[in-house]
Amino acid sequence: MWIYLIFLQLLFCVSQKPTVTIKKQINKEGENDDKNEVYREIGRNLAGKLLGYYGKVRDENMVLYINSVGKYLASSVEGNQTFFFDVLNTDVINAFACPGGYILITKGLIKNLNNEAELSMVLAHEISHITRNHMIQAMEQEEKELPVDSVTASRQREVTESKLASSVSRYLMSSGAMTSAVVAEGMRKSLGILFDKGLDHKLEWEADRIGQKLAIDSGYDPHSFTNFLKRLQMIHGKNNLKLLTQTHPSPKSRREKLEKELENLPLQELVSALGEERFLKNTSSIRGKVTPIVPVAKPQSLKKTDQKMLQ
Repeated sequence: MWIYLIFLQLLFCVSQKPTVTIKKQINKEGENDDKNEVYREIGRNLAGKLLGYYGKVRDENMVLYINSVGKYLASSVEGNQTFFFDVLNTDVINAFACPGGYILITKGLIKNLNNEAELSMVLAHEISHITRNHMIQAMEQEEKELPVDSVTASRQREVTESKLASSVSRYLMSSGAMTSAVVAEGMRKSLGILFDKGLDHKLEWEADRIGQKLAIDSGYDPHSFTNFLKRLQMIHGKNNLKLLTQTHPSPKSRREKLEKELENLPLQELVSALGEERFLKNTSSIRGKVTPIVPVAKPQSLKKTDQKMLQ
C-alpha cells in the first residue's frame, strides 16, 4: 500500500509541472529531421523499456530467424526505414510497433502461430503501422485534443495514467533516466495507446489490409492471416489475449474484412508459401510439440508451395 501511495505522490508532483509537448519541441527545432529524431528516440526508449519489463527470449537463433523474415518483408516497402525485431518473454499474445522501426513480438503470439506465412502476416501488420506512421498520427492527434490550460491538461494526464496497466506503467515511467522531457511525454502518450485505448480502429484495419497485401506480394499463403484470426476467435476471453482484444478490433471483424479483400485477388495465379517446417524448426525452443487448433486451409485452386523463393 505504501508503495502505491508513493507512486500517487510522484504522479501528483509530475502533474504540477508545465505540460511539455512534442509539438512545441518540434516547432522550436523547426526541421523534419529533428521531428523524426524525436520520434526515433521515443521508439528506442519505449522498445528498450518493454524488453526490460517483459524480458527478452534468450534464443539467438530464433531472434535471428524473426529478423530474417521481418527484414525480407521490409525490403519491399518504400523509403529507407530501418527495422529492428525482437521477442518478448511473455505468454501474452500481442506485438508492438514502436516509432523508429522497433517491432517486438511476444513469445505467446509465436506459440499460437502455425507457420512462417502466419508470422509474416503479423510482422507485415506491424511494419505497416510504422510505414504509415500510425503511432505518430495517434500521438499528434492527442496533442491537438489536449486542453490549452496547463492545469486542465495535467489533470487529464492523471486520468490517462490511471487507465494504464499499473505495473507496466510504473516500471516504464520510473526505471532509468529519460533523455529529455519531450521523450518522457512521448513515452506517456505511447503507453496510453499500447496499454489502454489502442489505435483508432481505422488505422488497425489499414495495417491489416496493407500488411496482408505485403505478405502476399512477398510470396506467402494468402489465407494465413485469416486462419490465425480464426484461431484467436476460439480463444477469445482468455487472460493472455485480453490486452490484444482491448486495444484492437475483434478477431472476427478483422477476419471478415480480410476475407472480403481476398475475394478481389487472383488467387489462382499466386505462388504461395507456408514455410511450416522452417518455422517449427526455428521456434522449437518455446513451442514443444505443436498441435494446431485449426488446420491450415490449402485451397486446391492455388499453385503448389514454392519454398525456394523464400530461402
